[in-house]
Amino acid sequence: MASFLGPLLSALAYTLLIIFTGYFMRAYRVLNDAEAGGLSRFCGLLALPCALFASVVDLDWSSVDGTLLLGMFLSKVIIFAFTSLATLSRRRTPRDVARAGIFSIFTTKSNVIGFG
Repeated sequence: MASFLGPLLSALAYTLLIIFTGYFMRAYRVLNDAEAGGLSRFCGLLALPCALFASVVDLDWSSVDGTLLLGMFLSKVIIFAFTSLATLSRRRTPRDVARAGIFSIFTTKSNVIGFG
């Protein structure tokens, strides 16, 4: 059980360091609004997708636990369906269908990349 704590704590510390660095850079006005917006767009549109792609390319697929992936997929499908049905149980106008889709996406979107 303790074999995963080292990498987990390392990843958590690294993530928190980046978050707090960004917070303090904005709090002490090292970055203005335009710079923060540009950095956010760069990270969201280029750096993060490239890092994710590089991780998938370098992944040793023989070490991937298929039952974990299947379990995560099935749980997301069930939660998505339940949220959609619960939202649509009130009314079914086109606007409510769109709202049900948004609510379902919100309930199933999470950071499952961290499991990798």
